[in-house]
Amino acid sequence: AGKTTLVKRLLYEASKHGVGFLVLDWEGEYGDMASVGARILGAPWSKEPLRLRLFDPGHAPGPVYSVWLLSTLARLMVEEGWELTPQMEVVLRRSIAEAVERKAGIGEFEEIISRVASEYPQGRLTEAAIRSRLSRLTEGYVSKVFSGGDTLGDVVEGKTVVDLSWVSRISAPEAWLLGGLVLNRLYFEAIRLRRINGPTRFLVVVEEAGRLMPSARGPGYATIPEMMVHLRKRGIGMVLVSQSPALMDDRVLKLTGGIAVFRLTHPGDARLAAGYLGLEDLEAQVKELRRGECLVRTAEMREPILLTVSPPPPPEDYASRLLRSLYTHPHLSQRERRSFLAMDSRQYKRTVEELKRQGMVEEVVVHTGRGRPVKLLQPRGMNPGVAHRYLEYHAAVAVKRVLGVEPRRSARGPDLAVEVSGIKLCIEVETGSNVDQGKYARFLEDNVCSHIIVVCAGRKCLRRVTVIALALGVRDRMHPSLLARIPSLIKQITRSIGGRVERHA
Repeated sequence: AGKTTLVKRLLYEASKHGVGFLVLDWEGEYGDMASVGARILGAPWSKEPLRLRLFDPGHAPGPVYSVWLLSTLARLMVEEGWELTPQMEVVLRRSIAEAVERKAGIGEFEEIISRVASEYPQGRLTEAAIRSRLSRLTEGYVSKVFSGGDTLGDVVEGKTVVDLSWVSRISAPEAWLLGGLVLNRLYFEAIRLRRINGPTRFLVVVEEAGRLMPSARGPGYATIPEMMVHLRKRGIGMVLVSQSPALMDDRVLKLTGGIAVFRLTHPGDARLAAGYLGLEDLEAQVKELRRGECLVRTAEMREPILLTVSPPPPPEDYASRLLRSLYTHPHLSQRERRSFLAMDSRQYKRTVEELKRQGMVEEVVVHTGRGRPVKLLQPRGMNPGVAHRYLEYHAAVAVKRVLGVEPRRSARGPDLAVEVSGIKLCIEVETGSNVDQGKYARFLEDNVCSHIIVVCAGRKCLRRVTVIALALGVRDRMHPSLLARIPSLIKQITRSIGGRVERHA
């Protein structure tokens, strides 16, 4: 009906006056807020993933943060229908305190729970019970969010869209859990850092707010009405969006300074909305609103007004944005690129077809060794090509994930190189079957690399590199591979020389 368009317009106009914002985006609709400088934090595999160190207190005192985190997690368990025995609560309190002191990741936190629980009678049962209650945080995709990264302290000052569409499609309960933790962490930071009675300089947007609005959550986990009271005093406003007024808490409506009502076809919803606007005879008008029209009433208005919502102006045409993104972010898949550019599937397909027709882009296929081949778009004249850039980027990510070290890039030597645990490990990307045999002989003979992984874009290239390795007699040091095998190959190389993979800070 136009709710999201109205919110985008509010953010667009507010950002021109230096107002920051945080958006909880359940459907991936706010990607175009990048045009006003917003960071789009998305899935763990996206260009800029959402990473939150749950056990990092930031600038807050560790004991204070530990108490807040304990009460937050304990309340979440109760809402899931679980009970906490006294022994479980003691183990959880000690484990959280130690994890916060060490700024642990979620995996290390599980190890701490296991060790602390072992000090008590029936410790294994206590550990299993706590693990089952925290399984939404410690397992699956959500656990990757808490595996490292930043705290939310700086988010209160910037422009950020938290895209939760990747998890809401898989599991709605995990999405609401993650959204609730993000909101509560922001609330904790804002209450601690923001001065009272400051001007409104920040907005928090919560789409589908009714899902995050149970009547009470208990101490440590703030409800949205509590947030509205305390954040408003610190210059932070809240914009709540819901499909139905019946889902909104009465306390929220009492604290709201402005209400915008779009078309509602259900008689009960239309009646409620008309009452919120102050005129019950508006029920029929609420049902007949056109798309993009809404009735708005603020605290200063005696009667609501009819408003037609227009979206913020597009930053530029779709074709230019798409072409530029191919150079700035060549490692994105087409699905990720469409989400990054905030295009719907029809608009993206139309733009790609037009660029192909003009001969400005072509499709390139890359075999990763997992699932279907990846289809990428390559601009005309791009050198090195998009397949090379895609493989090099993801190979670097794999190296850092396994070894904890950022590989260095070289203009003359191998594409990537890293020295760790006494191994000079190199990675070279090949996208065709016309492979230069001489450079690999030079890399290995001159001791530029002790081991070299050759990442191939296709199976024909893989066969050609395998033949070269056999011809040079270096099959034990030259390792042809597809992208998906790089992590296991690094571990295999390290084990083969009697070492082990060590993560370096």
